[in-house]
Amino acid sequence: MSAPTAFLPLVLAAEDIRLTATYVLVMAMFAALGLLASRLAKFEYDVVVATDYLRKRRAETLAASSWLRLINPLIQVGAHVSVRLGLDNHRARIRSLLAKAGSPWGFTAEEFIGFGLANAFVTWAAVVGLFLVGARAFRPFHALIPAIAAYVVTYISLKHRAEARRIAIDREMPFVLDLISLTMGAGSTFLQACETLTAVSDKGPMVEELDQFLHEIQAGAPMKVAIKNMPKRSDSEELALMVSSVSQAEELGTPLVEIFRGQADTNRFRRSQAAEKAAAKLPNKLAVPTVFLMLAVLLLLFGPIIIKATSGGLIG
Repeated sequence: MSAPTAFLPLVLAAEDIRLTATYVLVMAMFAALGLLASRLAKFEYDVVVATDYLRKRRAETLAASSWLRLINPLIQVGAHVSVRLGLDNHRARIRSLLAKAGSPWGFTAEEFIGFGLANAFVTWAAVVGLFLVGARAFRPFHALIPAIAAYVVTYISLKHRAEARRIAIDREMPFVLDLISLTMGAGSTFLQACETLTAVSDKGPMVEELDQFLHEIQAGAPMKVAIKNMPKRSDSEELALMVSSVSQAEELGTPLVEIFRGQADTNRFRRSQAAEKAAAKLPNKLAVPTVFLMLAVLLLLFGPIIIKATSGGLIG
């Protein structure tokens, strides 16, 4: 028996021990997760109590998403961890982004951090499972990289959602103002017009803002305070102009119908200007792709000829 063959049983035994230790590690990790989930009811939260609006959004989201219902215990564990770790600046940033995104899931900032951590954990567990199925050596660092990437992607998706909502509010603003002015022209007050609009219109971002505005008034907030909270939930310049116009009209006694009609015309004019500016920039943006397309066409047409000429295929 040669030397390498003599050490083969030891190598196989070491491989079996390594695989067994990996399985035990994964089982211990899931057992620890189960213990955390079972003790979830005993956690004490330092989270600000969600409003009725957020509780309504959360209930709608959980009812519509089986995935969120499944990982909800992980989300709550992650929320508790974020509170314990502090992360004040990160929580404040997410709280602002959630407000600008329209609180799409009804999460608090802590719960959204928990949502990101839950996605990271599920990604980590999936990568570990792939390592085990592939019978490859388990490297915790290798599984940690996609887990961090999952949290970053969750955070970036929230930023994109907030920006998309701002754009949607700017687009919907002229139509919403027209409907409010028509309803008020028929004899309704501003609040009645907002209630009618939220009841009969599709739930776009601007209608959702009006819905939250009405919720705050029903909760006891003065109309001046509630309407000034609307620009805080979005970076939309059109929304800020509308709120400023309404506030000035309330102070000066100007009819709101005329204000809304003028604001709608102004918004349409601003949108047409923005479209013209975008159209003017389009040729410059298309210049580089057009040059590459022309070069590709020239290569397709003359490439075979150049190759034959350089290789001597055209001679004789």
